[in-house]
Amino acid sequence: MGILSGLKSALAGKPTLEQYERKTTGLPPKEASQKWIEFAEIHKEDSPDNAMYGYRKAAALLRQAGEMEGFTEQSLNYAKAAERVPKYSVAGDGFRVVAEHSAEGAEEFYAQAGENYHKAGESAKADRRTTRAGDMYAAAAEAFEKAKKYEQAIEDYMNSNEIAERKKHLIRVARDQGKIAENYLRLGDFDKAAEYFVKHAEAETGRGHVDYSDGFSRAGDAFVRAGKLNEAAEAYLKDAEFANEPGYGYRNAAECYQKLGETEKAVEHYMKEVEDDLEKDRAFVAWETLKIVHEIAEDKSEVEEKMKEVKVPSGFERASEALGDTLKREFEQKGL
Repeated sequence: MGILSGLKSALAGKPTLEQYERKTTGLPPKEASQKWIEFAEIHKEDSPDNAMYGYRKAAALLRQAGEMEGFTEQSLNYAKAAERVPKYSVAGDGFRVVAEHSAEGAEEFYAQAGENYHKAGESAKADRRTTRAGDMYAAAAEAFEKAKKYEQAIEDYMNSNEIAERKKHLIRVARDQGKIAENYLRLGDFDKAAEYFVKHAEAETGRGHVDYSDGFSRAGDAFVRAGKLNEAAEAYLKDAEFANEPGYGYRNAAECYQKLGETEKAVEHYMKEVEDDLEKDRAFVAWETLKIVHEIAEDKSEVEEKMKEVKVPSGFERASEALGDTLKREFEQKGL
Protein backbone atom coordinates (compact mmCIF):
# COMPACT_ATOMS: atom_id res chain seq x y z
CA MET A 1 0.00 0.00 0.00
CA GLY A 2 2.51 2.76 0.87
CA ILE A 3 2.82 6.43 -0.08
CA LEU A 4 2.62 5.95 -3.87
CA SER A 5 -0.58 3.94 -3.61
CA GLY A 6 -2.14 6.52 -1.31
CA LEU A 7 -1.11 9.34 -3.65
CA LYS A 8 -2.65 7.58 -6.66
CA SER A 9 -5.90 7.08 -4.73
CA ALA A 10 -6.00 10.70 -3.65
CA LEU A 11 -5.35 11.93 -7.18
CA ALA A 12 -8.08 9.66 -8.49
CA GLY A 13 -10.52 11.03 -5.94
CA LYS A 14 -10.90 7.64 -4.27
CA PRO A 15 -10.69 6.93 -0.53
CA THR A 16 -7.20 6.13 0.70
CA LEU A 17 -5.99 3.32 2.90
CA GLU A 18 -5.30 5.75 5.73
CA GLN A 19 -8.88 7.08 5.59
CA TYR A 20 -10.29 3.57 5.92
CA GLU A 21 -7.91 2.71 8.76
CA ARG A 22 -9.39 5.67 10.66
CA LYS A 23 -12.94 4.82 9.57
CA THR A 24 -12.76 1.22 10.85
CA THR A 25 -10.89 1.87 14.12
CA GLY A 26 -12.99 0.65 17.05
CA LEU A 27 -15.68 -1.03 14.93
CA PRO A 28 -16.73 -4.64 15.70
CA PRO A 29 -14.83 -7.10 13.43
CA LYS A 30 -17.83 -8.06 11.28
CA GLU A 31 -18.83 -4.43 10.69
CA ALA A 32 -15.24 -3.39 9.99
CA SER A 33 -14.86 -6.25 7.51
CA GLN A 34 -17.74 -4.89 5.41
CA LYS A 35 -16.01 -1.51 5.25
CA TRP A 36 -12.81 -3.16 3.99
CA ILE A 37 -14.74 -5.11 1.37
CA GLU A 38 -16.23 -1.79 0.25
CA PHE A 39 -12.71 -0.29 0.07
CA ALA A 40 -11.49 -3.27 -1.98
CA GLU A 41 -14.38 -3.08 -4.42
CA ILE A 42 -13.77 0.65 -4.99
CA HIS A 43 -10.13 -0.08 -5.93
CA LYS A 44 -10.68 -3.44 -7.60
CA GLU A 45 -10.24 -2.34 -11.23
CA ASP A 46 -7.49 0.27 -11.10
CA SER A 47 -5.50 -0.59 -7.96
CA PRO A 48 -5.20 -4.35 -7.33
CA ASP A 49 -2.69 -3.79 -4.52
CA ASN A 50 -5.24 -1.74 -2.57
CA ALA A 51 -7.94 -4.29 -3.41
CA MET A 52 -5.69 -7.10 -2.20
CA TYR A 53 -5.10 -5.31 1.10
CA GLY A 54 -8.79 -4.59 1.60
CA TYR A 55 -9.92 -8.16 0.92
CA ARG A 56 -7.12 -9.57 3.07
CA LYS A 57 -8.02 -7.26 5.94
CA ALA A 58 -11.69 -8.26 5.57
CA ALA A 59 -10.77 -11.95 5.60
CA ALA A 60 -8.78 -11.58 8.82
CA LEU A 61 -11.64 -9.69 10.51
CA LEU A 62 -14.24 -12.26 9.41
CA ARG A 63 -12.09 -15.05 10.77
CA GLN A 64 -11.83 -13.14 14.04
CA ALA A 65 -15.64 -12.88 14.06
CA GLY A 66 -16.00 -16.63 13.40
CA GLU A 67 -17.60 -16.04 9.99
CA MET A 68 -15.70 -18.82 8.18
CA GLU A 69 -17.75 -18.77 4.99
CA GLY A 70 -17.06 -15.07 4.59
CA PHE A 71 -13.43 -15.60 5.53
CA THR A 72 -13.06 -18.16 2.72
CA GLU A 73 -14.85 -15.94 0.19
CA GLN A 74 -12.62 -12.93 0.94
CA SER A 75 -9.51 -15.13 0.94
CA LEU A 76 -10.39 -16.08 -2.63
CA ASN A 77 -10.89 -12.42 -3.51
CA TYR A 78 -7.52 -11.39 -2.11
CA ALA A 79 -5.82 -14.31 -3.87
CA LYS A 80 -7.23 -13.18 -7.23
CA ALA A 81 -6.27 -9.56 -6.55
CA ALA A 82 -2.77 -10.62 -5.50
CA GLU A 83 -2.26 -12.39 -8.83
CA ARG A 84 -2.86 -9.06 -10.57
CA VAL A 85 -0.44 -7.06 -8.40
CA PRO A 86 1.44 -9.47 -8.97
CA LYS A 87 2.19 -10.78 -5.49
CA TYR A 88 2.43 -14.50 -6.16
CA SER A 89 3.35 -15.70 -2.66
CA VAL A 90 0.31 -13.90 -1.21
CA ALA A 91 -1.88 -15.33 -3.97
CA GLY A 92 -0.53 -18.79 -3.17
CA ASP A 93 -1.40 -18.29 0.51
CA GLY A 94 -4.91 -17.19 -0.43
CA PHE A 95 -5.67 -20.10 -2.72
CA ARG A 96 -4.21 -22.54 -0.18
CA VAL A 97 -6.47 -21.12 2.55
CA VAL A 98 -9.50 -21.47 0.26
CA ALA A 99 -8.53 -25.07 -0.54
CA GLU A 100 -8.19 -25.89 3.15
CA HIS A 101 -11.70 -24.57 3.87
CA SER A 102 -13.53 -25.80 0.77
CA ALA A 103 -15.75 -28.86 0.82
CA GLU A 104 -15.70 -28.97 -2.99
CA GLY A 105 -13.09 -27.96 -5.53
CA ALA A 106 -10.19 -28.13 -3.08
CA GLU A 107 -7.88 -29.79 -5.61
CA GLU A 108 -8.44 -26.97 -8.11
CA PHE A 109 -7.58 -24.35 -5.49
CA TYR A 110 -4.49 -26.29 -4.38
CA ALA A 111 -3.38 -26.36 -8.02
CA GLN A 112 -3.81 -22.58 -8.24
CA ALA A 113 -1.84 -22.20 -5.02
CA GLY A 114 0.91 -24.37 -6.50
CA GLU A 115 1.08 -22.32 -9.69
CA ASN A 116 1.44 -19.09 -7.74
CA TYR A 117 4.03 -20.45 -5.31
CA HIS A 118 5.99 -21.75 -8.33
CA LYS A 119 5.93 -18.27 -9.89
CA ALA A 120 7.07 -16.82 -6.56
CA GLY A 121 9.94 -19.31 -6.56
CA GLU A 122 10.94 -18.39 -10.10
CA SER A 123 10.86 -14.69 -9.23
CA ALA A 124 12.95 -15.17 -6.08
CA LYS A 125 15.44 -17.31 -8.00
CA ALA A 126 15.81 -14.61 -10.67
CA ASP A 127 16.53 -12.10 -7.87
CA ARG A 128 19.15 -14.49 -6.40
CA ARG A 129 17.09 -14.92 -3.21
CA THR A 130 17.79 -18.64 -3.19
CA THR A 131 16.54 -19.52 0.31
CA ARG A 132 13.25 -17.76 -0.44
CA ALA A 133 13.10 -19.55 -3.80
CA GLY A 134 13.58 -22.91 -2.11
CA ASP A 135 10.77 -22.14 0.36
CA MET A 136 8.41 -21.20 -2.48
CA TYR A 137 9.26 -24.25 -4.60
CA ALA A 138 8.64 -26.51 -1.59
CA ALA A 139 5.30 -24.78 -0.91
CA ALA A 140 4.38 -25.20 -4.59
CA ALA A 141 5.29 -28.88 -4.50
CA GLU A 142 3.19 -29.50 -1.40
CA ALA A 143 0.19 -27.74 -2.98
CA PHE A 144 0.55 -29.68 -6.24
CA GLU A 145 0.78 -32.89 -4.21
CA LYS A 146 -2.56 -32.10 -2.56
CA ALA A 147 -3.99 -31.27 -5.98
CA LYS A 148 -2.87 -34.76 -7.11
CA LYS A 149 -0.64 -33.18 -9.76
CA TYR A 150 2.26 -35.43 -8.88
CA GLU A 151 4.51 -34.66 -11.86
CA GLN A 152 4.41 -30.95 -11.05
CA ALA A 153 5.03 -31.76 -7.39
CA ILE A 154 8.14 -33.72 -8.36
CA GLU A 155 9.37 -30.86 -10.54
CA ASP A 156 9.16 -28.35 -7.70
CA TYR A 157 10.58 -30.69 -5.05
CA MET A 158 13.52 -31.11 -7.46
CA ASN A 159 13.81 -27.32 -7.77
CA SER A 160 13.83 -27.05 -3.98
CA ASN A 161 16.29 -29.93 -3.68
CA GLU A 162 18.72 -28.36 -6.15
CA ILE A 163 18.91 -25.24 -4.00
CA ALA A 164 19.13 -27.24 -0.74
CA GLU A 165 22.03 -29.31 -2.10
CA ARG A 166 23.87 -26.20 -3.26
CA LYS A 167 23.45 -24.55 0.15
CA LYS A 168 24.15 -27.83 1.99
CA HIS A 169 20.81 -27.75 3.83
CA LEU A 170 20.95 -31.49 4.51
CA ILE A 171 17.63 -31.70 6.33
CA ARG A 172 15.88 -30.20 3.32
CA VAL A 173 17.82 -32.42 0.92
CA ALA A 174 16.58 -35.52 2.76
CA ARG A 175 13.02 -34.16 2.95
CA ASP A 176 12.82 -33.28 -0.74
CA GLN A 177 14.26 -36.59 -1.92
CA GLY A 178 11.83 -38.52 0.25
CA LYS A 179 8.93 -36.49 -1.14
CA ILE A 180 10.13 -37.04 -4.72
CA ALA A 181 10.20 -40.79 -4.03
CA GLU A 182 6.66 -40.74 -2.60
CA ASN A 183 5.31 -38.93 -5.64
CA TYR A 184 6.98 -41.34 -8.05
CA LEU A 185 5.34 -44.10 -6.01
CA ARG A 186 1.95 -42.44 -6.55
CA LEU A 187 2.66 -42.33 -10.28
CA GLY A 188 3.52 -46.04 -10.28
CA ASP A 189 7.14 -45.41 -11.32
CA PHE A 190 8.66 -47.86 -8.84
CA ASP A 191 12.18 -47.67 -10.30
CA LYS A 192 12.38 -43.92 -9.73
CA ALA A 193 10.67 -44.21 -6.35
CA ALA A 194 13.29 -46.73 -5.22
CA GLU A 195 16.14 -44.56 -6.57
CA TYR A 196 14.99 -41.55 -4.56
CA PHE A 197 14.18 -43.52 -1.42
CA VAL A 198 17.84 -44.66 -1.46
CA LYS A 199 18.99 -41.06 -1.94
CA HIS A 200 16.67 -39.97 0.87
CA ALA A 201 18.09 -42.64 3.19
CA GLU A 202 21.69 -41.78 2.30
CA ALA A 203 21.01 -38.10 2.93
CA GLU A 204 19.50 -38.89 6.33
CA THR A 205 22.15 -41.35 7.51
CA GLY A 206 24.88 -39.09 6.13
CA ARG A 207 24.06 -36.51 8.82
CA GLY A 208 26.17 -36.78 11.94
CA HIS A 209 23.44 -37.30 14.55
CA VAL A 210 21.11 -39.53 12.46
CA ASP A 211 21.84 -43.24 12.53
CA TYR A 212 18.70 -44.69 10.92
CA SER A 213 16.35 -44.05 8.00
CA ASP A 214 13.34 -46.07 6.88
CA GLY A 215 14.22 -44.99 3.33
CA PHE A 216 16.26 -48.15 2.72
CA SER A 217 13.31 -50.35 3.66
CA ARG A 218 10.93 -48.28 1.53
CA ALA A 219 13.40 -48.49 -1.36
CA GLY A 220 13.39 -52.26 -0.96
CA ASP A 221 9.60 -52.34 -1.15
CA ALA A 222 9.66 -50.19 -4.30
CA PHE A 223 12.33 -52.39 -5.92
CA VAL A 224 10.16 -55.44 -5.21
CA ARG A 225 7.23 -53.75 -6.95
CA ALA A 226 9.54 -52.94 -9.86
CA GLY A 227 10.52 -56.62 -10.06
CA LYS A 228 14.15 -55.90 -9.15
CA LEU A 229 14.70 -58.39 -6.37
CA ASN A 230 18.51 -58.22 -6.26
CA GLU A 231 18.36 -54.46 -5.75
CA ALA A 232 15.56 -54.94 -3.22
CA ALA A 233 17.69 -57.37 -1.21
CA GLU A 234 20.61 -54.91 -1.19
CA ALA A 235 18.34 -52.12 0.07
CA TYR A 236 16.89 -54.33 2.81
CA LEU A 237 20.41 -55.27 3.92
CA LYS A 238 21.29 -51.56 4.13
CA ASP A 239 18.21 -51.17 6.31
CA ALA A 240 19.52 -53.99 8.53
CA GLU A 241 22.93 -52.29 8.70
CA PHE A 242 21.52 -49.10 10.18
CA ALA A 243 18.49 -50.40 12.12
CA ASN A 244 18.22 -51.16 15.82
CA GLU A 245 16.01 -54.04 14.71
CA PRO A 246 18.06 -55.56 11.86
CA GLY A 247 16.02 -58.76 11.87
CA TYR A 248 13.33 -57.23 9.69
CA GLY A 249 15.88 -56.23 7.06
CA TYR A 250 17.47 -59.68 7.11
CA ARG A 251 14.07 -61.36 6.71
CA ASN A 252 13.06 -59.13 3.81
CA ALA A 253 16.37 -59.76 2.05
CA ALA A 254 16.04 -63.50 2.67
CA GLU A 255 12.56 -63.50 1.13
CA CYS A 256 13.95 -61.81 -2.00
CA TYR A 257 16.73 -64.39 -2.32
CA GLN A 258 14.20 -67.17 -1.74
CA LYS A 259 12.06 -65.86 -4.60
CA LEU A 260 15.18 -65.63 -6.80
CA GLY A 261 15.95 -69.25 -6.07
CA GLU A 262 19.20 -68.34 -4.30
CA THR A 263 18.52 -70.69 -1.43
CA GLU A 264 21.95 -70.47 0.18
CA LYS A 265 21.73 -66.68 0.53
CA ALA A 266 18.14 -66.93 1.74
CA VAL A 267 19.14 -69.40 4.47
CA GLU A 268 22.13 -67.23 5.45
CA HIS A 269 19.98 -64.15 6.05
CA TYR A 270 17.08 -65.98 7.68
CA MET A 271 19.62 -67.34 10.16
CA LYS A 272 20.89 -63.80 10.83
CA GLU A 273 17.32 -62.86 11.65
CA VAL A 274 17.10 -65.85 13.99
CA GLU A 275 20.23 -64.72 15.87
CA ASP A 276 18.85 -61.20 16.24
CA ASP A 277 15.53 -62.52 17.56
CA LEU A 278 17.26 -64.81 20.07
CA GLU A 279 19.43 -61.93 21.31
CA LYS A 280 16.24 -59.95 21.94
CA ASP A 281 14.43 -62.82 23.71
CA ARG A 282 11.98 -63.42 20.86
CA ALA A 283 12.26 -67.18 20.83
CA PHE A 284 8.81 -67.74 19.32
CA VAL A 285 9.71 -65.45 16.36
CA ALA A 286 13.01 -67.29 15.87
CA TRP A 287 11.15 -70.60 15.97
CA GLU A 288 8.78 -69.64 13.13
CA THR A 289 11.71 -68.39 11.03
CA LEU A 290 13.57 -71.65 11.63
CA LYS A 291 10.53 -73.55 10.34
CA ILE A 292 10.77 -71.56 7.07
CA VAL A 293 14.51 -72.26 6.84
CA HIS A 294 13.93 -75.96 7.47
CA GLU A 295 11.54 -76.11 4.49
CA ILE A 296 14.00 -74.58 2.01
CA ALA A 297 17.47 -75.60 3.26
CA GLU A 298 19.28 -78.32 1.31
CA ASP A 299 21.32 -79.34 4.35
CA LYS A 300 18.85 -79.38 7.22
CA SER A 301 21.25 -80.65 9.90
CA GLU A 302 22.43 -77.21 11.07
CA VAL A 303 18.87 -75.91 11.17
CA GLU A 304 17.68 -78.93 13.14
CA GLU A 305 20.47 -78.44 15.68
CA LYS A 306 19.42 -74.83 16.14
CA MET A 307 15.77 -75.86 16.50
CA LYS A 308 16.76 -78.14 19.39
CA GLU A 309 18.21 -75.11 21.19
CA VAL A 310 15.13 -72.91 20.77
CA LYS A 311 12.30 -73.33 23.24
CA VAL A 312 9.07 -71.42 22.74
CA PRO A 313 8.05 -70.12 26.19
CA SER A 314 4.86 -71.51 27.68
CA GLY A 315 1.87 -69.39 26.68
CA PHE A 316 3.43 -68.28 23.38
CA GLU A 317 2.33 -71.30 21.35
CA ARG A 318 -0.71 -69.59 19.84
CA ALA A 319 1.27 -66.39 19.21
CA SER A 320 3.88 -68.47 17.41
CA GLU A 321 1.28 -70.11 15.17
CA ALA A 322 -0.34 -66.73 14.41
CA LEU A 323 3.06 -65.29 13.51
CA GLY A 324 3.68 -68.15 11.10
CA ASP A 325 0.44 -67.36 9.30
CA THR A 326 1.32 -63.66 9.25
CA LEU A 327 4.73 -64.30 7.70
CA LYS A 328 3.20 -66.37 4.93
CA ARG A 329 0.57 -63.70 4.26
CA GLU A 330 3.20 -60.91 4.18
CA PHE A 331 5.29 -62.93 1.78
CA GLU A 332 2.36 -63.20 -0.63
CA GLN A 333 1.34 -59.54 -0.21
CA LYS A 334 4.84 -58.39 -1.15
CA GLY A 335 4.60 -60.42 -4.32
CA LEU A 336 7.42 -62.73 -3.25
